[in-house]
Formats: sequence, structure tokens, C-alpha cells
Amino acid sequence: MKRIVVILFFAIMALFLVQDVSAQRELRVTIAAGGTGRTNYLLAKPLAEIINQKIPNMEAIAEVTGASVENVRLVK
Repeated sequence: MKRIVVILFFAIMALFLVQDVSAQRELRVTIAAGGTGRTNYLLAKPLAEIINQKIPNMEAIAEVTGASVENVRLVK
């Protein structure tokens, strides 16, 4: 159950971070996560890879941040 909540959290965060970056309507999604050894980054990186493979005209990256407090600030 906890894993589903974490995945949903990252999916919702990704939706808020979608940015239009070109005239061809390619979208870029930045998934904010803690350090590379942290659980949320270990989920964010595969999520970005799935988005890149399955959704056309969208680029997703998992970005290392200062963890939860900074992630909330970035969404704001």
C-alpha cells in the first residue's frame, strides 16, 4: 500500500512539473527526488524511463534534489 502511495505521489508531482519546451509541443517532465541512494529516487528514475518509452513527444528526467522539503518548494 505504501509503495502505491509513493508512486501516485510521484505521478502527481510529475503532472505539476510538465513544461512546454518547444514549438513541436514536446513536453518535459522533471521528477524531483532525493539523493540517488534514496527510495524516492529509485522510484523516480524508472518512472522517468517508462514515461520516455511510452508517451510520445514527452521527455522525463529524475532530478536529484534536497529531498522532501525542497520537493514541496519546487512544486509550489
